[in-house]
Amino acid sequence: MPVLATMSRKKQVAFAVVAACAAMILLEVAARVVLKIWPNAGYSDPADDPPLPVANLGNDNYVMERRFRALREAEGLTIDLAPDESRGWSLAPGAFVMRTAISSGVALARINSLGFRGPELAARQANEIRIMGLGDSTLFGFGVRESAGAIPVAARILANSLTRPVNPVVAATPGYDSGQCLETLRQHGRVVQPDVVVIAALWSDLSPRRFDPTNGQPAPQATSALVGTLLKPVKELATYRLMLRYLEPILGSQKVGFIGEWGEVGANVSHPPRTSADNFRRNLKAMDAAAQELGARTLFMVLPAPIDFATDPLPDRVAVFRSIIAEVADETGALLLDGPEIFRTHGGRISYFLDQVHPAAEGHQLLGQALAELLTGPLSRL
Repeated sequence: MPVLATMSRKKQVAFAVVAACAAMILLEVAARVVLKIWPNAGYSDPADDPPLPVANLGNDNYVMERRFRALREAEGLTIDLAPDESRGWSLAPGAFVMRTAISSGVALARINSLGFRGPELAARQANEIRIMGLGDSTLFGFGVRESAGAIPVAARILANSLTRPVNPVVAATPGYDSGQCLETLRQHGRVVQPDVVVIAALWSDLSPRRFDPTNGQPAPQATSALVGTLLKPVKELATYRLMLRYLEPILGSQKVGFIGEWGEVGANVSHPPRTSADNFRRNLKAMDAAAQELGARTLFMVLPAPIDFATDPLPDRVAVFRSIIAEVADETGALLLDGPEIFRTHGGRISYFLDQVHPAAEGHQLLGQALAELLTGPLSRL
């Protein structure tokens, strides 16, 4: 006679609960093993990136804990800013802790003396190629390690194919609109001496106000905060990440919204964008002109986003600003990288994003590969 049949009803329920919990624990352990052996199965950064040394966070335990606490509360960045008369702010030289993809914890973002992400810019070599990236936190590489950003990825591929040094200069800064990007190019272009200037301005121009990364994002509604708090432990599970990755293709299209004021860049809302369409066009043309004065080739990048996978039509203002980028590229003869099209034709998906605008490492990899392919011809003639 089966053992369960001899148990009381309460014992049967208790046994079922224990068995279910044990199965869930075993499943989670198995998922963690999969993610450990095959990092690309979940939201992860390249395996060649070493883990963040705790020593790099500073010797002062209080400072280290304060940074981590701020990081957790903001769910994003802890950035030291320097005042800038023409741009409002710039990144202060040094380093700060940044949240990465869920399975990778945090990483150290190095800021050099120019206020750019990455190492100090050394003296230019005779055969060196420099790719300068301008934009906001998307091209900066929010949520991914330094080597995983689109510009560094493209630089590595090009260095291998062209067999010469290719140096990525990540001048993109969180919160920067096209006007601030233009001023960055004017201030530092002659020091950088770029061969290519990649311009990826979009989301900060569409936001309703200047976004100061030190203030964090606007507080969500209480109900949203409660739901987010309840869901956060679930999103930390390896089983959740794997299910999201592999079940997404059979779940069909998803409607992806934007959160809070910052998120309203992706919705048809009444408030005006930070940058008008006319000013956006003028800034893009001015950046192309400034790049040409430096003897550099301009490449405009149309940034992808989860809204490209939504069932609803693309929000009007996103479509308008993206069309302006394409039109300016056509008018100026600049190169154009269509991020949404790259994602559509190369298997990009919602799981390649960390949130409503920032690509994960997998998304940056797609953009970096496409960027390298587009630049191989022009740079091989230098």
